Amino acid sequence: MTEVSTLPVIQNILIIYGCGAAVLLIFIFFCYALRKTDWKR
Repeated sequence: MTEVSTLPVIQNILIIYGCGAAVLLIFIFFCYALRKTDWKR
């Protein structure tokens, strides 16, 4: 196991987790906005 072969894997994992976290945050924010508009009505 050399660092050269493990670095791309770590970068890919970070990118995947980053995208997943971004989508999750957008989804939570969207649901929160919908709930706020429902409460106002």
